[in-house]
Amino acid sequence: MFTMSCTPVQNTINTTTSEVYVSASQDDVLLKSIEEETLESEQEIKTSQQLLETALKFAQGGSSLQSKNFLKRINPEELNDVSFLNYSLLESKVSNSEDELNVAFQKLESNRILSIEKNLNDEALIDLYKEKSAIALTLGELKTSIQYDVKLHNLISSKEIKSKLHNETLAKLISQPYKKLQQCKNNADLIVAAWCDLGLEIRDTQLNSQTRADAYQNWRERYPDHSAAQFAVIPNDVHDVQTEKGQIALLLPLEGEYLSPSKKFIEGFLNGYFNSLKTNEDNRQTIKIFNSSEDGILNSYQDAMKLNPQIIIGGFRQSEAKDLLSLETYEVPTIILNDFDQLNYPERENLFFFSNSQGDEISHIISDMWYRGIQSVIVIAPDHLWGYRRRKLFNLVGWQEEALS
Repeated sequence: MFTMSCTPVQNTINTTTSEVYVSASQDDVLLKSIEEETLESEQEIKTSQQLLETALKFAQGGSSLQSKNFLKRINPEELNDVSFLNYSLLESKVSNSEDELNVAFQKLESNRILSIEKNLNDEALIDLYKEKSAIALTLGELKTSIQYDVKLHNLISSKEIKSKLHNETLAKLISQPYKKLQQCKNNADLIVAAWCDLGLEIRDTQLNSQTRADAYQNWRERYPDHSAAQFAVIPNDVHDVQTEKGQIALLLPLEGEYLSPSKKFIEGFLNGYFNSLKTNEDNRQTIKIFNSSEDGILNSYQDAMKLNPQIIIGGFRQSEAKDLLSLETYEVPTIILNDFDQLNYPERENLFFFSNSQGDEISHIISDMWYRGIQSVIVIAPDHLWGYRRRKLFNLVGWQEEALS
């Protein structure tokens, strides 16, 4: 007698998620057609599946708001697995606030999605992992974002596509705040930690292509089994900031008491630079840093001019600012990093000022809070002239001062 048994086989869910997207621009003709079609059938009792199909149409027409309104009317329990996946993906794509993104991400991490995920075909998994990675990064969860990137990399067999995806992950990393990369480097997930270590190496050597290449080689030797060690993840089109558009020259005092604030300025400048690449990848330029403590600000300025820069930024110390003001002409736009209210400066072509005073920083913070609708704040400031002036900055945008007893 023969005894036979069989192992249950899970069927792969073959579906496409390519229709789940929000158009970057509104198609007014298409939207009008969808609206008319919707009005005609509005009296009918709509199922959740029909509501989802309408929400998808509005998203494809470029209207996140109308799509969101239909998504709110859906009972997700009525949707089959494929529709529930599309519903969850679309909800995340039309989310435009942190609270909405948190809710959308929780749904993408729900037990039902995790169960569906086990049986999805690769095409749908790729879209799902991309969306999860993007939301996690937006919510500040760098580790989670990288982990989904790694899952995505493992799905791809094409070396060319995999190399491109690795480059995108690295570009994401080097646009993060430096301290965040340092924290991430100590992550318990060794694959994530290695990625962040690579991001730090590139940030530390980004102004010298040869040094950067050496740093990458050293990293590969430390992590020979890491997937990024198998690909050329340091291509010019992602990490080399040189371009025919010109150069940016930073003239900063890199010795003595000004070394620390100069380094902080450089870090902030580079953070802003890499963030700008997120919206405009063609905005790459060579950034050159000159030590004005060593050569003097005027000599540094002349050395910078030899490189045919697009812009020069310097004058961190007030004495340096005054030296720069002694020049009669400025052939390229020159930004002096000092409070021009304290300087007797001439009005010259190509001469600009950017104050690095604490007052300007406070004003920027105040404007941001007011813009975000914050209606009350507690200000803790010294009880003297400096504190008085800083407190009064809040009154300029509309806050009324009330003393605490």
